Amino acid sequence: MYYPIDIYFRRLMDSLEKVIAPRIEDEFTLGQVYAVIEMLEQIKGKVEYKRDLIREDVERGEEIMEKISQALSGAGAAVPPEIEEVEKEIREKGALPDLALRKKVEQAACKAIDAAHSAREDLGPEASAGLDSEIRRYLVKVSTRDLGLMKPPRLAKISRPKES
Repeated sequence: MYYPIDIYFRRLMDSLEKVIAPRIEDEFTLGQVYAVIEMLEQIKGKVEYKRDLIREDVERGEEIMEKISQALSGAGAAVPPEIEEVEKEIREKGALPDLALRKKVEQAACKAIDAAHSAREDLGPEASAGLDSEIRRYLVKVSTRDLGLMKPPRLAKISRPKES
């Protein structure tokens, strides 16, 4: 069963605070445990991958892989094994895509660009350019979303002493 990442962090922090910390006698070690709890609290806010976004990316990647496979096989060109493997893995994972699968889809999309370019003669220039454009739009969308999900680190306010 899938739980959002913040639940995992909360459980880990609760375990450290309520189970482990009370059993530690050394003040230095206890301070380190509380420092870890504080770090986990800060990290928790920086992880923002949502399951539905990953699923959406994988589903869109699957559509593109199917188009590439159909176009290449229809033109008599070879379908790269990476694309076939990703299509198979997507079917096996079903409704449970993860970041690792999304990364494989992205890598297969890059291979698909090469395959579309290599089969340009068989596909025709317009079809090859159309596939290339669609794959690149997918990769740009995924990359742009990833950059948008990254939170910049909090900057400490720098103040200057007042001059008298």
